[in-house]
Amino acid sequence: RTRRVLLKDGFAYVEQKALVTLLEAKFRSHMSKQLARLSRIRHTLKKDRRVGPLVAALSRGSTGPSYKSNSYEGRVTIDMIPMLAERSFPLCMQNMHQKLVENSHLRYEGRQTFGLFLKGIGLTMKESIDF
Repeated sequence: RTRRVLLKDGFAYVEQKALVTLLEAKFRSHMSKQLARLSRIRHTLKKDRRVGPLVAALSRGSTGPSYKSNSYEGRVTIDMIPMLAERSFPLCMQNMHQKLVENSHLRYEGRQTFGLFLKGIGLTMKESIDF
């Protein structure tokens, strides 16, 4: 492995790609140490009204609102796809839908991307395959 650092006048110059890697490693190390420290004092912090909910939320992975919905209101069906494609799809998905309709074909990565998009907007796996 080669080192790509230029030392000049007491300064170290690093390529941007290498700098991102270095900063990421430093960040991960720092986060790991701080989370270990937090786990040792977690019980004390949970009692504090100000930070207790934040500490408890760390185990769930998010402190923000949950956008998941269990209702089937507004469910997307195959019949709605052409109308939604024109009005509501992002431009990249509109383009994929248009190419799929015109040619009855998408390349592998396009099929995967479009399939995941359809799943994300609420189509079931069976409906997505049928489409």
